[in-house]
Amino acid sequence: MKAWDAPASLLAPLVIGADKLTLGTSGVLDAFDAAVQCVPPVEASTWVGPMKRKRHPASIVLQPMTGDIAKPYNRRARLVVRNEGEAGEVAAHRWWWEVALVVLKGGTATPAIGPDRITAMLEVTRFTIHTGSMRGAWQLALLRYLWNDTLRSQDGDLQIFGGQRDWKMSWITPAAPRADS
Repeated sequence: MKAWDAPASLLAPLVIGADKLTLGTSGVLDAFDAAVQCVPPVEASTWVGPMKRKRHPASIVLQPMTGDIAKPYNRRARLVVRNEGEAGEVAAHRWWWEVALVVLKGGTATPAIGPDRITAMLEVTRFTIHTGSMRGAWQLALLRYLWNDTLRSQDGDLQIFGGQRDWKMSWITPAAPRADS
């Protein structure tokens, strides 16, 4: 088995081949949008103010990006640290990871995926490491699982290649993290 196709590889892209009649391009994109909405926020805190002396409530949330800000991809989502009362655009620079979804041209992945199927790829486009671990790894694992599971529930013949696509409840980090540590 190659490392990029290892079942536990969180950073490996997921490439799917879906039935055009069952799902269609909009079904693949809708499944991603639904998965993004289902990843729960995590309560956290950040240091704010002059010389960062005061703790402030924050949330670690998955922020969807569509339209022009998603280009050259069809969709992107970024896990960000958002201070209480803050708009999403303000928090965009405090990202922990980002994934992007692109629907590829037919025949891009042949012979693995036939040209008569919709081919899409979900890839990690950026991530941060802190104290030897990827920040927000369980949220990324959950997003990947939800996208995969939603597509599988609609297309029993879904073809999928790549890394991690399962889920274990034990992966959830129980304690509220300090977003700036």
